[in-house]
Amino acid sequence: MPQRDLEARRRDCSIEDLLNYGYTSLIDVALDIKVLHEYLIWFNENKKSLEEGLRTEQANRKAAEEKAAKEAKIVEELKKQVQEKLATTKEKNQKLLDLHCKIGSYERKLADAAIKANQVP
Repeated sequence: MPQRDLEARRRDCSIEDLLNYGYTSLIDVALDIKVLHEYLIWFNENKKSLEEGLRTEQANRKAAEEKAAKEAKIVEELKKQVQEKLATTKEKNQKLLDLHCKIGSYERKLADAAIKANQVP
């Protein structure tokens, strides 16, 4: 930031100077132009750093969006795989339940046959 402050320069002027826009000589005008030039240089540098920061922020946002899209795609694929495994597990469980029912009915028939065999004199 430039060391010279335009407002302080204006406050130091007399009333006649203020009436004449604060300039009493060409040296004052040249000094104010120099200070203005320093301010413009400082603002230009600050603008460049802000633009660079903005570009960096936009690049970071784009990278984050791409990462989120990849993660969403992976989550969808994993969800599909889990649903497929769940379906096959349900099917296997149903087959096991059916087999248990058949085994249970055969055991009952076998037990009934054993009872009848024991009752026959």
